[in-house]
Amino acid sequence: MANSSSASSITESADSSIGKGDSPSTPQLRQFSHSLWSPEIARFRAIYFKVILPTIALIIFVMWMALPVYWGSLDHQRTYTDRLKVYLIDHDGSDIGAAVTAAVQANIANTTHSKLGWKIASPDMYPTNNDAIVGLLNEESWMTVVVQPNATANLVAARATGNTSYDPTQAILVYYSQGRNELAANNYLVPYSQALLNAALGAFNAKEVAAYLAAQGTNTTALQTAIKAPWTLSEPVSYTMFTSSDYVYRRDCNSDVRFPESSVVMNIYSAPIATAILLVGSIYIIIFGFVISMTGFVVRAPLEPYLSVRQLLLLRIGAPVTIYLAISLFFAMLSLPYKVPFDARPGAGYAGGFFLYWVFVYLTMCSLGLATEAAIQVLTPRFLTFFLLPLIISNVSVGSVPIDIQPWFYQYGYGFPMYNMTIAVRAIIFNTKNHMGRNAGIILAWIALSIFNIVIVTLWQRRKALRTAAQAAGPAGIEGGKA
Repeated sequence: MANSSSASSITESADSSIGKGDSPSTPQLRQFSHSLWSPEIARFRAIYFKVILPTIALIIFVMWMALPVYWGSLDHQRTYTDRLKVYLIDHDGSDIGAAVTAAVQANIANTTHSKLGWKIASPDMYPTNNDAIVGLLNEESWMTVVVQPNATANLVAARATGNTSYDPTQAILVYYSQGRNELAANNYLVPYSQALLNAALGAFNAKEVAAYLAAQGTNTTALQTAIKAPWTLSEPVSYTMFTSSDYVYRRDCNSDVRFPESSVVMNIYSAPIATAILLVGSIYIIIFGFVISMTGFVVRAPLEPYLSVRQLLLLRIGAPVTIYLAISLFFAMLSLPYKVPFDARPGAGYAGGFFLYWVFVYLTMCSLGLATEAAIQVLTPRFLTFFLLPLIISNVSVGSVPIDIQPWFYQYGYGFPMYNMTIAVRAIIFNTKNHMGRNAGIILAWIALSIFNIVIVTLWQRRKALRTAAQAAGPAGIEGGKA
């Protein structure tokens, strides 16, 4: 719509200029007959380049100002992985615990940036596996590695008695939250922790088995007994790290809650369709708001001169907010056929989870849509795109990658609508820690700011229109125009 109006204004400008100063000898314009460089269309060509060249320059300027924000959000992730806090809890207090602790200490001392933020915590911090899980669900860490009580003693006893049920993978249990951020979990937490544990336990197993065999010497009875528990010789110590679709989501973070005594992924990223909700869908929310702003600007123009200020504000604010209700509802309903787990939070139920999701989609659409409503009054449709691009990029840059592994600059994301919507949606569909009150408050603050901007711009434009009308009316002045 904006392009057609701009084109018509350019054409009118060129037409009016052609009629001025043309002599009878000036070549006449003929439809469908000229090349781009024909002298007959020189004025049209000049207007074309006068518009297109500054537009190209403005696009390049905005591109270089906005896109580096997104590029930068992805570029330094490995540099800041040591901000992903990982606790090591040694309940063994013997050889196995000492080997893992030594490996972690060596990793901490390493100056490389591509490592996790290991912390060796006191066993009293999490006395049981259940306490470690509760701490993880409360986002006290991104991962917790627990060396089990009596891990070394259990290995020694299994060899001595030929315990065929000995399971080396139960010596070390690993807990982490995948739903908190699947990128951090799959790209950094899992591979980095596996690399450390594999190296540490590989060295420990080789040394420990060699020492055991050397100590037994010709004691065939002891060796025959140990062979009955083959894992004690082939791989004495290991760990377990796996996803479990059977894990029951719980957010009852109390010390008396019993969780499965195994290594599990907490808050599983169990719905790949969530990518559409959390990242790409977020962009669509902004675009839909942008379309409403563009359409509203055009259809509202004939009405504005005849509306009081109060009615004009009602139209500029009330109409979009009402329209967003329907659009956000149908947007949210798109996820229903794909069985997004809206019932992940205990007690919420599927309907309750869906309603919460719709509320956050609606609030986010209001916050970003009203921002474009305010901007279009100042920039006009012709330049609104140059506001839309930074708005999308600044929000998306902090929506997919954990801010913990981004440079400090990206901490602005904590106060942006898209980041807060994704955190709230993760709590709804992956049962991560509940920050929804804070998330909603920040988004509502954006809505209030946008409404304030719309009011200020509307009052300024109305005052300007009244002054122009008064000058045009002359000494008689004008009547009306009051709120």
